[in-house]
Amino acid sequence: MWTLRNDDVKRLEAFEMWIWWKIEKISWTEHIMNDQVLTMVGEQRSLMDTIRERQRNWIGHILGRNSLLRTVLESKIEGRRTRESRG
Repeated sequence: MWTLRNDDVKRLEAFEMWIWWKIEKISWTEHIMNDQVLTMVGEQRSLMDTIRERQRNWIGHILGRNSLLRTVLESKIEGRRTRESRG
């Protein structure tokens, strides 16, 4: 599972709108707002919702089995790592 930073979210949302603009063959020189484009196509922004849903499904899939990845995600690694002395 990966963490989406605010910068990543903004880029993904911009990409989603870019796709709608290309599908509708709208030039940036037409000065149309993104909300108007979404109204024209009869859609809402849904890319981030889809990504977050798939992340939840993936983590549910991983946590439902016994695996090393589950152990790492739940921080259940036993033992103690000692500091190595250099010199």
